[in-house]
Amino acid sequence: MNNSQSDFIRQQGAVMLTTLVLLLIVTVLSINLSNTLTTNKKLVQNEATRALTEQYAQNIATMILGDVNNFLDPTTISVPATYQGFNVSYTDPQCTRSEVVAGYSLSAEIVPETTYWTYSVTVSDAVTGAATTINVGTKFNFTAGNCI
Repeated sequence: MNNSQSDFIRQQGAVMLTTLVLLLIVTVLSINLSNTLTTNKKLVQNEATRALTEQYAQNIATMILGDVNNFLDPTTISVPATYQGFNVSYTDPQCTRSEVVAGYSLSAEIVPETTYWTYSVTVSDAVTGAATTINVGTKFNFTAGNCI
């Protein structure tokens, strides 16, 4: 074998080695990109689920607030245990204080009172563990004796 043929074979070996190294680098980068995309997808899905729990908790809180009977007799609240596939829990509305509405005399037969109420709603997803709790405070004017 002459010198030019052995140089040609060495060059082919160097090209093959360089190509294998570049292929290895591209493969590692592709795997890394795939893992990054999978992680980002999971993050986006978890954030979307968290946003849904927040929205659904607000919906349930509005359901409770929308019926004055829920404050007159908290045992009558009819909130589903699950909502759109998410678990729901809530605390019964509690009257925290009341005060006579300004301009009324305590000697009147029926005295209106401003009553202050609090309750909370929690919506959670068993699959992702996302959960949102909303604490609600509101006030209503009722006749005297509804804040127990």
